[in-house]
Amino acid sequence: MKSSDERIDEELRKALKERFDSFERLPDPALREKVFKELGDGSSMVKKGLIATLLLLISATAVVYFVSWSPERKEAIVAIANVSGSRSETAAAESHASANANGNGDGPGTQVAPLDAPTAENPAKVDSVLPYKKPVSMVSDRATPDVKILSRKKHRVTRAELIKAIREIGSSFGSLWIRDDLVSPEDRAFLVSELKKMGLVDDQPDSIAAGNATRTLEGPSMADQDIGVLDHRPLALPSYHGPADSLITPGKTGKRYEFLYKDRWNFVAGLTPLRTFQILTVRPGNGVIYQNFVLPTRISAETVGYKFSAGAERKGFQLLLNYGQFKQSYRYEIATSEFIVGPDLSGNYQVVRKGIPQKEKSTVRLVGLSLRKRTVLRSRFLRNYFGDVGAEWSRDLTSGRNMAWVNAGFGKELFAGNNTAMTIGPYFEYSLTKLRNPDNPFKIQPYQVGLSVGLRHTGFKVSAVTSRSSSQ
Repeated sequence: MKSSDERIDEELRKALKERFDSFERLPDPALREKVFKELGDGSSMVKKGLIATLLLLISATAVVYFVSWSPERKEAIVAIANVSGSRSETAAAESHASANANGNGDGPGTQVAPLDAPTAENPAKVDSVLPYKKPVSMVSDRATPDVKILSRKKHRVTRAELIKAIREIGSSFGSLWIRDDLVSPEDRAFLVSELKKMGLVDDQPDSIAAGNATRTLEGPSMADQDIGVLDHRPLALPSYHGPADSLITPGKTGKRYEFLYKDRWNFVAGLTPLRTFQILTVRPGNGVIYQNFVLPTRISAETVGYKFSAGAERKGFQLLLNYGQFKQSYRYEIATSEFIVGPDLSGNYQVVRKGIPQKEKSTVRLVGLSLRKRTVLRSRFLRNYFGDVGAEWSRDLTSGRNMAWVNAGFGKELFAGNNTAMTIGPYFEYSLTKLRNPDNPFKIQPYQVGLSVGLRHTGFKVSAVTSRSSSQ
């Protein structure tokens, strides 16, 4: 027989089973519509904006491209389009021109010009002549870019056209090119005579004129030179008297002035913010126990100092006068005879000794003199980088004690003006002396790390003039 507790347990078991059999939460039917509505609206706006931007960029690029075309290029494109329908006629004309060139190659008075499509450089117009004031040879077998074809088809050049061309070439710069099969022998003789009157035609062919010019440039032949005279000439070398770095005054041969230049004196100044660290040493004293020392770890007004330097530099050696200031601060406890037993973070019990809290805070002001050696690199990859190392002697104005330091740094020189360079780079200094406090048995040994920023101004050269006599 089942008890009442068993019935209650059975009912609870059934309820829990039904609960865990259908524990999934059904989504809201309107949620899908909301999601796709938001996605559709956002994507449509982005898509429209992107398409409009692309169309605007394409249109602007096309307009700029077509507007930037020059008129000559447009005319050339139009001319090529007009000539594309008459390629067969052009090919026939070119074959006829090559046949004429093979048949009349030996004669100096024949020249064939290819019938190319008219362009901006070679327009096929009868009444146009390019300017060219140089004497023109009608027998030249070389074609220049300034060639003008007087007729593209089988058109006979008349006497009136020749007279017009002669007038134009006489009043401008240009060249005249006429095919032999387009002008009659009488008109050609008339043209040559008119050009000779104007002084624009050479009587000799180009090949003969070029040969004479080459012969003139070559000078006399080797047979006309006496090589034996050159072989027996004595060797003559220039002789120099006196050193190259001296200056000989005119009229005083035995007097020589020498300028002895010395290195420049540079003036340097800098400011260095410093982060101060401390090494604390406890001296044994009178049975007093000190515990729980705490030194500042964060960058704050208690740990930041500064140093100002100014002096002169010569040959890389710097003599500087320094003034610096930094603070010393730390906390500690004087142990007592009371103890506290309590759990720590791990749950174990530990014994903690009570102490009397103490705090020390002081300001150190230093005035000193330092000597550094700076080396500036001039290599290809490390140009204007420098490194320096030095030593410093300083005196504490607060306690009246002397301190000795060693320091080092490196960085780069930057242009700051005429004869002025700015130096910037990390700086480190370490004290070899420990500062003692008369009120307690502690010794503090500081060391500092900072960023040095300075200026170096190049002074004037110190020169000396000496004179000495020499026998020449």
